[in-house]
Amino acid sequence: MRRIASSILLVCLLVVVRHASAADTAVVEPAVPAIDSADALAHAGEECMVEFTVESARKLPGKAVCFLNSCRDHRDEKNFTVMIFKGGLDRLKADGIESPAEHFEKATIRVRGVIEDRDGRPQIVVEEPGQITIVKDGDEPAAAGQ
Repeated sequence: MRRIASSILLVCLLVVVRHASAADTAVVEPAVPAIDSADALAHAGEECMVEFTVESARKLPGKAVCFLNSCRDHRDEKNFTVMIFKGGLDRLKADGIESPAEHFEKATIRVRGVIEDRDGRPQIVVEEPGQITIVKDGDEPAAAGQ
């Protein structure tokens, strides 16, 4: 009888320990530096968070790509671009954002990802809805490590 009770106790402990360790392994996004869009090119190849106001946005007609730009003229050498391709567009749509160009235009956003150098201009490709958020009134400014 003692042996059965010990076995039951051991199984219960293993279940509790396994459950506790599963809860402890929740995905936690690592801290990344928060930078200004004007400094983004210097961080090419790094994962960063960039905060800026979307001055122009458009989805190319007949193409599955959307651009969110920090400058009105996307050719401006100071422009920072967020690119959203078909997979990202589909995931944003499933998350309730039918038209990212309309949704984010003129909004201040925070975007997180690896900064790429595209012909001397910085960009981040958004693949998941969690990479991009609108900054609301009262939100804390992006700080290093957020």
